[in-house]
Amino acid sequence: LRGWTAFSPNVLRRVDPGILMIARTVIVSLIGMLLTGAACDAAEAKKRPSLPASIVKTLDGKEWSIAEQNGRVSVLHFWSLNCQPCLAVLPRLRRLNGSWKDRSDVTLVSLPVNDDLIQVRRHVKQHRMAWPQLVTDKGSALPTLLGPLGVKQMPTPHFWVVDVDGSIAGSTTDVVKARKAAEQLALNAKAKNETKD
Repeated sequence: LRGWTAFSPNVLRRVDPGILMIARTVIVSLIGMLLTGAACDAAEAKKRPSLPASIVKTLDGKEWSIAEQNGRVSVLHFWSLNCQPCLAVLPRLRRLNGSWKDRSDVTLVSLPVNDDLIQVRRHVKQHRMAWPQLVTDKGSALPTLLGPLGVKQMPTPHFWVVDVDGSIAGSTTDVVKARKAAEQLALNAKAKNETKD
């Protein structure tokens, strides 16, 4: 701020010294944050909870585990039967699934929170949900995948963005935010892999 005094002395003489001190503190803090940003990002990633590597099934009987996603970012979509907001988001999810269909770095999977697999199958077919739906033989895969994290219920619709290492990078109710976050994480992973090579 001393350099600013020489640049515009008349303006700064009229500014309260307390304000100048606050401004100086903020600027120093911002510079510190910029300098330590990379270290903070790495530490933050290590603190994130991870999705358990439990094996569940898709509605068509295939096994699914976050550990077997081979470095892909996953958007985990939670939905329930008779949920109007869940129905409202389906056109966007169909477009998202279509745009990601040929990509190997991101994937969309859904997790119905209901245990009635007959109704879940009917709903998936009726609403053309052509991406994996995670279940167990008993119904919803929610207790298997989220129980170890202490999660017993999930509001719907809801999205978790799971990074390539299986850590839960974010949570949102907005499919657009989930898409942007997943695609950014995929870009970050690609850049990281390219710097290793």
